[in-house]
Amino acid sequence: MINYLEIKKILEDDKIIIYPTEALYGLGCKFDSQRAIENIYKIKGRNNNKPFLLLVGSFEMAQKIVEIDKKKKKFLEKYWPGHLTVIFNSKDKKETIAIRYPNTLFLNNLFKKIDFPIVSTSVNRSGEIPSNDILEIKRLFSKDVDLIIDIKPDKIGKASTIIDFTKDIPSLIREGDISFSELLKDYKNYKEFIG
Repeated sequence: MINYLEIKKILEDDKIIIYPTEALYGLGCKFDSQRAIENIYKIKGRNNNKPFLLLVGSFEMAQKIVEIDKKKKKFLEKYWPGHLTVIFNSKDKKETIAIRYPNTLFLNNLFKKIDFPIVSTSVNRSGEIPSNDILEIKRLFSKDVDLIIDIKPDKIGKASTIIDFTKDIPSLIREGDISFSELLKDYKNYKEFIG
């Protein structure tokens, strides 16, 4: 039995968890916990000028940190919640932030208990292939994190598609589970429909 309130407290205490996402396990923390984020960079051995993406539990949560106008929101309702990561301008327009609004049982239940985004990055050392073997993950990372949630990802397979939506037309960063050509065709049809 998963104690979501316990997970909430762990996140609020600037601690790090490993948890299931759609296709991979994620390494994460509360989105504004600088100490925990720095520790994740150390765990991965990753350059800290490469930002992590954020997971949100609603459009409203995303709109508190990034710019999503009404037209983009209406279009994205077809793909969110889902396996699509979108890069937006931050509210202050000083940076770009990658956001995903996922649709998994674990994360849906977690976001019923928390009202803040969480960091999401693959569970691996920089340059290595992410592991989906929970026993291997426990062996390699149990000393580095505060909690490992032992539930399989919903559908192990392709990573999320990533698009840049900072301009009027989305551009592809990484092809993943969702076909970019189909998404772009949908968007062009949508743009013609709304004029």
